[in-house]
Amino acid sequence: MPFFNVNQRKKQKNAYEMDQNIMKALYSRETFLHVFDNHPEMICIIDVSGHVISVNKMTGMLGYNSEEIVGKFNDFFTEADLKVTTQNFNKTLNGMSVSYDAALLHKDGYEVQASVTCIPIKASDKVIGALAITKDISELKLKEAALKNVKNELNLAQMTANIGSWDSDLRNGKIFWSKQIYRIMGINNSDGYFVPTYDKFIAMIHPEDRHRMDKTVKQALINKSSYQIEYRMIRQDGRERNILEKADVVLDENNEPCRLIGVVHDITDKKVAEEQLKQSEEQFKNVYSNINAGVWSKDVIAGKFRFISAGVEQICGFSSEEFIKKRMKWEQIIIPEDVPQYNALQDMLITGKSLHHEYRIIHKNGDIRWIHEDTIPITNDIGEVIRLTGILTDVTDKKNAEEKMVYLAHHDYLTDLPNRRSFDLELSSLIKRSKDNGTEFSVVYLDMDGFKRINDSLGHSVGDELLKHISRRLEKLAGENFVYRMSGDEFTMLITNYNSVEELIHFAKWIVNEVKKPFLIQDYELFITTSIGISTYPSDGIDAETLLRNADAALYRAKELGRDNYQIYLPSQNIETYKSFLLEKDLRHALANDQFRIHYQPRVDVKTNKVVSAEALIRWEHPEWGLVSPGEFIPLAEESGLIIDIGNWVILNVCKQMKKWERNRVIPISINISSKSFLKSNWISDLTLIVKETGLDPKLLEFEITENAIMQNEEVVQKTAKLVKDLGIKLSLDDFGTGFSSITHLKHFNFDFIKIDRSFIQNITANKQDDILTKSIIQMAHGLQMKVVAEGVETTEQLRRLRELDCDELQGYLFSKPVGESEFQRILNEGIAYPDTSKSSAPPVENRRRFFRINLPHPLLADMTITKIKGKTISLGQTKIVVDNIGPGGVHFLSHIKMPVQPDITLKIMTEILGQPFKVEGHIVWQGEWADHIYEYGLEFSVNENEREKIFTLLNKLNNEILKSPRFQDSLLVEDKKQYIISIKS
Repeated sequence: MPFFNVNQRKKQKNAYEMDQNIMKALYSRETFLHVFDNHPEMICIIDVSGHVISVNKMTGMLGYNSEEIVGKFNDFFTEADLKVTTQNFNKTLNGMSVSYDAALLHKDGYEVQASVTCIPIKASDKVIGALAITKDISELKLKEAALKNVKNELNLAQMTANIGSWDSDLRNGKIFWSKQIYRIMGINNSDGYFVPTYDKFIAMIHPEDRHRMDKTVKQALINKSSYQIEYRMIRQDGRERNILEKADVVLDENNEPCRLIGVVHDITDKKVAEEQLKQSEEQFKNVYSNINAGVWSKDVIAGKFRFISAGVEQICGFSSEEFIKKRMKWEQIIIPEDVPQYNALQDMLITGKSLHHEYRIIHKNGDIRWIHEDTIPITNDIGEVIRLTGILTDVTDKKNAEEKMVYLAHHDYLTDLPNRRSFDLELSSLIKRSKDNGTEFSVVYLDMDGFKRINDSLGHSVGDELLKHISRRLEKLAGENFVYRMSGDEFTMLITNYNSVEELIHFAKWIVNEVKKPFLIQDYELFITTSIGISTYPSDGIDAETLLRNADAALYRAKELGRDNYQIYLPSQNIETYKSFLLEKDLRHALANDQFRIHYQPRVDVKTNKVVSAEALIRWEHPEWGLVSPGEFIPLAEESGLIIDIGNWVILNVCKQMKKWERNRVIPISINISSKSFLKSNWISDLTLIVKETGLDPKLLEFEITENAIMQNEEVVQKTAKLVKDLGIKLSLDDFGTGFSSITHLKHFNFDFIKIDRSFIQNITANKQDDILTKSIIQMAHGLQMKVVAEGVETTEQLRRLRELDCDELQGYLFSKPVGESEFQRILNEGIAYPDTSKSSAPPVENRRRFFRINLPHPLLADMTITKIKGKTISLGQTKIVVDNIGPGGVHFLSHIKMPVQPDITLKIMTEILGQPFKVEGHIVWQGEWADHIYEYGLEFSVNENEREKIFTLLNKLNNEILKSPRFQDSLLVEDKKQYIISIKS
């Protein structure tokens, strides 16, 4: 008995019932309408009379909408296809399904090739209409036509192929060539004289292919087999052709070769085409292998990537899986500096606009890559962006190349310094920034003196290397400032980080001195100097052209003045800097021209007023500037390296003078010694020789050194100081209290004297702190068995206090200013120097004044400049002075600058009196030292009578105002003229 599973039967029944339901749904009217409306082709329902009664929405192939497809269906067919269409429709009405191709008319008038399928619609076994399915096959028809053309062309090519045939009878040696072979070989055999033979054929083959061809033929005969070979043939006209030959061996009844038959094909054009194709393929392969492009698509609504091509990973290093599955955001790899701009541009996409931009990303390996991205937004029917599609291109190499091109365009090819173009751009930018910020800067123009001589004598390779070394040295010297190579051996710098003209001058001197140091080039030790011209914004120009022209003019002056120096464009110089430059220039010749003088300032015993010693102070008698103090030229001598020679000159001449004084009375003389002398290895030998040659007792000499000198190289200075002491020369520590004031220095150097700096002495009676410090210094020195000298003593109050503090010796204007040899001889003979309590500020002037004078109760601030020197007009900046006395004939003024009494130096004074500008020229007729390093002058006006009359009128008004109030005006008045001059100096 069979076994039935009840559960299984239930399942089968349920499945059958479900299938019945599905079948009903499939055959339902709803299903038909769904298929009808959504079919991809155009479907029409036509009644038996040929009228279209319904059509789906796929009518776009004819340019109509569904409402416009009305009337008889054959209205939409061309006349050419109307007959066959009617015939096929009648077949359908007879119950047949038919398919055919026909041309339909587009709404715009052109033909649309279509495939039409008509299916009869039956009801109760009667045809009541037709269902017409129409498919657009225009593109297919075009392809079929194209294919037909290709076939025709291929047949034509086969007919005209450049192929020739041949037949060789191996028994009698006769060979037959078709006419095409003669054409291939380039042989004109119209007369029939050419008889082909195997030897003639072999001789026409290219020498490099001849042996291989012969061997192939013979091997085929031995093997009784066919062959195929390519070779080159030389035609009679000398042209080379590529030949493909195929041949078969024909055997006789004895199975032996009796004939060779074959064809030759001229494949030269094919070979050329193959080579060109090969090259094209290589180029394509090269481009394809190196292209950096990736494509991505992102679903905006879902916020995730839908597609990322492999090219994206090549560009960024991250796989498509990391972006799609791990939901990694593209913004995460954009370099942080570029993210704000990237995000800002994304707003364009929301509006439906495409975006084209460039930015940087961080590759997975850490590299920075430049990306060019084209992003295209895709919108829905209502204009909302639903998808973004992007194309990424790695443009890193392009960007690097652009940056390199920009770099090369703005840098010198030889030295790698910024070039003239870069200089022009930076100068223009710097002018704009300085104008906006109210700051100044300077253009430094350098020319290498003697470079042409080196370049011409040693060759361009050495010259080029020298320029490179000069560039590196200038870059190091410039620090934070840029150096530019303008052309040849000319360079420029743009200097911004300085606080004063003096600082700028120091910088220029430093460059001049550093460039002079030797360059080692290809075993040559080369020496070169530089000339420098400097102009300053805005005083020397407010535009690039003017600034550069004025710097060049200053450079030209530097060359005129002997090269190896600097020149500041004159309008940017005041009297002080102009004088400093001239002094530096002339200092090199001062020693040879015997322009130095020695003055002596006595040192007095504080208790007895006895002259017990003196300090030798060098002065420079300049031919134009008169007697120049050491404070003005000693720093220049230190920088130029002349200080050692000048110091030795002072020692020698002091020793000679003291030797003369030995006949009457002689006292110890102290001399200031530069730290450079103490650091020079053979200086002690020079000193010993001077003492020996003059025969002076070295115990009469005293050398003064400063704490700053000790700090430069304490070990060397200490060693030299011991050798000095061993000679019997005393040592003084000068300017004590202004340096580090180390007690260790006092102990190790065993000084004989300590000289307290004048800055303490000036305020000893007014400043309790200075008084305490001075007292402590004296007590400490005495405890160390050292004597104390107080410098800069000018008042009786200072004298009284120093006596109370038990100071040993005094030096200052209260007893005597520095004087020449003859005046000091008189002081020496007297032996006593009493304090001068009746010192006058100025020499008597009554005899030289022709006009009334006004003593100003409050001194007047003014500007002064030099306008002419020896008849030559110059243009300088201005220097502050203080006027305390004025009249129609001249003024009395104070300045920190020491000026000469020279009638051929014309000065211009500029100020304001009672609200009126007051400008007048004149020259100095007398001068004096009013206080320590403060100078007073009498200036006589150089005016005509009309100008003097105007001055008379103005000064009468001034006198009346002073009678009303000592403060005769609200501006330009100075309360303390001495303190004001001191403030200018500092």
